[in-house]
Amino acid sequence: MEAQNRIAVLILKQLKGEIDSREADELKEWINHSEENRLLFRQLTDPTRLQTEFGAFYQSRTKILNKINEAISVPKAVSLWKKIAVAASIIITVGVGGYFYFAGKNQNQVVRSTPQKQLDIQPAKNGAILTLDNGQQIVLDSANNGTLAKQGNSKIIKQGDHLSYSSNQQDSASEIIYNTITTPKGRQYPNLTLGDGTKVWLDAGSSIRFPVAFTRNERKVEITGQVWFDVVHNSKIPFKVIAKNVEVNDLGTEFNVNAYDDEQQIHVTLLQGAISIGRTTLKPGQQAQITNNGKLQLMSSVDIEEVMAWKNGFFSFRQTDIKGIMRQLSRWYDVEVRYENVNPAETFTGEIDRNLNLAEVLKILEKTRVHFRIEEGRKLVILP
Repeated sequence: MEAQNRIAVLILKQLKGEIDSREADELKEWINHSEENRLLFRQLTDPTRLQTEFGAFYQSRTKILNKINEAISVPKAVSLWKKIAVAASIIITVGVGGYFYFAGKNQNQVVRSTPQKQLDIQPAKNGAILTLDNGQQIVLDSANNGTLAKQGNSKIIKQGDHLSYSSNQQDSASEIIYNTITTPKGRQYPNLTLGDGTKVWLDAGSSIRFPVAFTRNERKVEITGQVWFDVVHNSKIPFKVIAKNVEVNDLGTEFNVNAYDDEQQIHVTLLQGAISIGRTTLKPGQQAQITNNGKLQLMSSVDIEEVMAWKNGFFSFRQTDIKGIMRQLSRWYDVEVRYENVNPAETFTGEIDRNLNLAEVLKILEKTRVHFRIEEGRKLVILP
């Protein structure tokens, strides 16, 4: 905790322009220590993000602003940036281990993350089930490295957590052979490379069905759950993703599709390049929200960090109700959730590390006055 507080102080000094060269070198060393540190530093020093988070505190109720002022003494006549730095100091102090903010009807409070060990459930790990064309299943978690199988002219090669298909594009007249990769709840698969070089990352409770080698006329895959794509450019053969009744057409780009069956909408978010859904073309930073009856709404200002938090190792919530949070936890920790007299109108904002055990996550959430009980058989009960 002492080391975390030290980093929080250094980040705050940099925000306020008060850091000296020795401290700057110390902070730089911490940032470069890991990708997780680099991501956290970007999140905690992004001006737009800090203003947004501070705005949430400021607009909710005067009580929250008073709590901020009580936490750190700051004169009232200060610049907006100084105020943001004050709010950031609170966010950073808890942010090194995760932070959370609760917005209910009658109470708002900043929640400090102080997870404690207890009997709990571990977070999801890398793993998936590969189903071959003949129905044979291979559990990738325990499969040895090397060539797992041959499908047509394609080899399926596993190296650590990376699965790749080595093949040239098939002739258009050849029979198409399909494989499916499924991540059960409690599993994710971050490194799948399709036959054309397209990279795929599957979140927990997801699947992708794809040809082991694409034809010369078409590249089409079908998905469920949440999947990220980094598509190899080929202007002559667009890449198509089918999610429920939605078809996403892509020429070579990076995008995310969230199409879980238990969510009310499909969310397709474009990170780079260009994609189209029907007659609607998306630009980078835009998101298409499609209802189950096919109605599409294009959102131009989307928090990309929130959308991609799952891939970067975080749960990210923005005014999310308790059931929305529990749907994510249910997939990640492979638990069955039951509710007992919980107010569904209360919303939550914050980020939590997805590498924490379930009990540690619940300890953070319990600071919001919502309580939990873990029962035998991977059951989670939500209490008022």
